[in-house]
Amino acid sequence: MTPAMPPTYPAQPAVPRLAARFGRIGPGLGRLGRAWRPPTILIRWKLTLFYSAVLALTLMSFSLAVYTYMDRTLMGDIRRSSQERAAQAADGLLREARRQEDRAMAVASGRIGWAEASLLREWDELQGSFEPWRYEGVGIRYYHWTGQLVGTSDKFLWDRDHVPIDYNMFVDASRGMDHAVVVSTSSVSVGGPFYSYSRPVFRDQHPWAVVEILTSLQSYDRTMDRLARLLALATVLATALAFFTGAAVTEAALRPLDAIARTAQEINQKRDLSRRIADRGPLDEIGRLATTFNDMLDQIQGMFERQRQFLADVSHELRTPLTTIRGEVDLMRRFDRLDPEGMDAVHGEAERMSRLVEDLLLLARSNEQLVRRSAPVALDGIVEEVLRQAQVLAGDHHVVSAGDVRPVAVTGDGDQLKQLLLNLVSNALRHTPAGTRVTMGLRQVGSEAELTVADDGPGIPAEDLPFVFDRFYRVDKARARASGGTGLGLSIVHAIATGHGGRVAVASDVGRGTVFTVRLPLTAPSAAKPEAG
Repeated sequence: MTPAMPPTYPAQPAVPRLAARFGRIGPGLGRLGRAWRPPTILIRWKLTLFYSAVLALTLMSFSLAVYTYMDRTLMGDIRRSSQERAAQAADGLLREARRQEDRAMAVASGRIGWAEASLLREWDELQGSFEPWRYEGVGIRYYHWTGQLVGTSDKFLWDRDHVPIDYNMFVDASRGMDHAVVVSTSSVSVGGPFYSYSRPVFRDQHPWAVVEILTSLQSYDRTMDRLARLLALATVLATALAFFTGAAVTEAALRPLDAIARTAQEINQKRDLSRRIADRGPLDEIGRLATTFNDMLDQIQGMFERQRQFLADVSHELRTPLTTIRGEVDLMRRFDRLDPEGMDAVHGEAERMSRLVEDLLLLARSNEQLVRRSAPVALDGIVEEVLRQAQVLAGDHHVVSAGDVRPVAVTGDGDQLKQLLLNLVSNALRHTPAGTRVTMGLRQVGSEAELTVADDGPGIPAEDLPFVFDRFYRVDKARARASGGTGLGLSIVHAIATGHGGRVAVASDVGRGTVFTVRLPLTAPSAAKPEAG
């Protein structure tokens, strides 16, 4: 009779209800998802968890490999010993069969009596069949070829309910094959489960019996259980030890990062760029980071100080012309007439302010990208052009000439290189007395072009030489301002030379003159034809 099936109901009506319910919940979940943010995990805990997880996986893999190796090794030993014992039992059965045949023939011939033959048979069966299996946890069962159990080494092995018989062994025996299987028992007290290994026995080329070796697996199971618990405990303890040790080591290793973060926060809160990381630690990655951070703070502090000084210098430079212009305008408004001299003064100060602003813009652009075009430039052609302009500017007051000028080409911006040379010559004309000789030179020194501007003027004191390229620095401030200088000419020279990958230096001897030397890298031999400027 077919059992009654439970009634089924269509699932379609439930779908709209679920859709409506989740439709009402959906917006709330969306707002909750946008408001929720995953918790922030410190990098020390991330590293600790990562390495602990890696170690745990490694130990688990190692434990699994050890467990598998021991399992295969022990089961292999049990299988080999079962094979050896089965072979010995089969040989014992064959020998016993031959002895029984010999006794039967002896009884038939009258050599021995029936009583003596019976005693010998019982003694040989006990000693020859079961004596080799007096091992704890090992038993033997003999079967007739038809599957009938005919003998055992222990009494409990007769009970098929306690130790079941796997009849597949007779199927394999009919094919001449051994058979191995794990047999479960209904009672642990009998020593199960057992590893059953059976072997067919042939007599006169015909199947005769089957020998089954039963090996208790209780000792094997206890050994493997103890090994599993030991490996699991070792994995847990090693992982816990690695976790706490790694946390301590990571805490000590990342302590400089905390110092860097605290220093950065204090600088940001107090606007104090003078603070530094005190403990830099060893020169490892974090130590180099701390050193780099301190060096960066030094540069930032220097930039802020230079910017503050620069603004102060600009304010000072603009204050004088603005004061002059305001004073002249006030005088003309007071007397209600235009004063030609006052107008000339206003015009001169306005021109000076215009030059100052242009120089400042040039220097500001040099901090970003001074060299806006790069092409081969013939420096000897630029020297000729500047020489003609300088002779016009010098008039009868100075003697401007070209000394040793060789054809040399560099790569850069021709207009800016011309301004570099013109600034050097103008600086010499402005800061030397009448009658001074100014000489320009150009030659090749190794892989560089050397451009020189020398004068035989009063020279620059040794204490002023390190600062001549600073912005608004003047050796003779009053005379330089009166001559219309802005104090930025040599700074522009330094910026142009640096922007072209070169350098500028000054050498001076008080009373004998000054020499400015600019060195620029030469143009590559494969460069295009140089331009004159």
